[in-house]
Amino acid sequence: MILIILYFLFTKSWSISVFDYCKISNDVYYLTISNILVIDDVQKISHVTKDSICLNNATNGLIFNFRNKKNKLWDLSMNLDHLNEINWHIKKSKIIQVIFKNTIGFALENNSLSIKQKNYILSASFVEPNLAFYQNELYIKTCNDITNLASLLNTVNFYLLELSRVVLKRPICPLIFLNSSIRLLFIWPVYDTFYLRNKLVFLDLDMEINCHIRELYVNKPIKLKINENFLNKKVFKYIEKITLLGYIDEIKEDLLSGFKNLKSLIFDAENFRFLAHRTSLRWLNAFNTEVNIDPNDFGQIRQNFEQLISIIFSFTNFTFINNTFPEVDFCLYLNFPFERMIFILFNNFPLTRDDNPQITCTAIWLIHKPAFYSIQYDLRKIFQNTTLYNSYLNCEFEKKMALCWQNKNWQNLSGFSRSHIEYICFFLIQVFSFGLIPIVSCISMTLNWIIFYVISKLVRKNNFKIKKLF
Repeated sequence: MILIILYFLFTKSWSISVFDYCKISNDVYYLTISNILVIDDVQKISHVTKDSICLNNATNGLIFNFRNKKNKLWDLSMNLDHLNEINWHIKKSKIIQVIFKNTIGFALENNSLSIKQKNYILSASFVEPNLAFYQNELYIKTCNDITNLASLLNTVNFYLLELSRVVLKRPICPLIFLNSSIRLLFIWPVYDTFYLRNKLVFLDLDMEINCHIRELYVNKPIKLKINENFLNKKVFKYIEKITLLGYIDEIKEDLLSGFKNLKSLIFDAENFRFLAHRTSLRWLNAFNTEVNIDPNDFGQIRQNFEQLISIIFSFTNFTFINNTFPEVDFCLYLNFPFERMIFILFNNFPLTRDDNPQITCTAIWLIHKPAFYSIQYDLRKIFQNTTLYNSYLNCEFEKKMALCWQNKNWQNLSGFSRSHIEYICFFLIQVFSFGLIPIVSCISMTLNWIIFYVISKLVRKNNFKIKKLF
């Protein structure tokens, strides 16, 4: 009886997940469960109409999924007028959610269409895109090969541009992003290892390209080296916020000095301690070199608040703060540049609660100046009456400062984070894929040949004995 029930449930779930769809045309159909409109041929967008029966139950979360089964380059032939009309009819939203699959490259065309296309806002996810660019069907290798500057990447406004599992064979010319408007560029995962590399790499370019990317979010980077090839100063000239959640190998020391609009950096707290030890925080020297205030004077902080650079950490559990900022690292942060309006912030950390989680003196040293300012001005309370201030006094920082060596060289940390383990596991998988599988295949073929040879010899021997009998 139980087996019959399980069989019924299995067949029922299979029929719902696979066959519950509504066909609009040969290359267009609507998945009712996932609320996705699948379009296999981009030229068939016009087959979708506002009065289509299939879209009667479509909801505000409608997503357009272009699967590009004909393996064409993404160009400007997509009928965004019609797509926008359908999107507005169902969602009453100007933001069109789109998934692009099987992206083999982008075609650069005449830019006369760019003004028309800029009326649209896309929240687009490219799954395993090949970031190859073509002009007149010729592959673009250098910036000198470009004459037409319009592609899908710079002729619409992107609320979100997500690049998932990028395939990149050559560096990208920054001209590809001429006049681009991207609120959030989300890239994941990013590999920068000796055996696999898919991070964005840009060519050098002297001219301005008027590219407006406000936020960069890098998720699950592995050994990522942040230098001018990755964080191109023309492409990211107007960047305001950078989020790095994963294994960052290094940040070039003077790289961030050219980004005048950059105000926030968010780090993966679990991996930040490794980065801090490897770099000794030298990359902070690029920020606010012209600012010099008294960080103990709240009035000066308030006057220079627009110059604030926030280094932000998000903790799923506040007890992890002590792992990221242990007592033994206090001297590493002794000369942290508070006077240049660079502050470390812990998201959602309770500043005034009496039951504050116990954190290390290193962590208290890093947050005490912005915390006391926030308590005094934002929360309208006296910071001297808080548990955090009492903890600050108990740390006796003057005694700790006297024990620090001024020119101590911080060595790379031993130990592992989850990102390190992911890196090792991924490396072993690659070794198995590219090394062991061919070896095992060769051994299997050799054994098969030996078995075939032995069996053939036995068969011939038996046949000879049979002939001898007759």
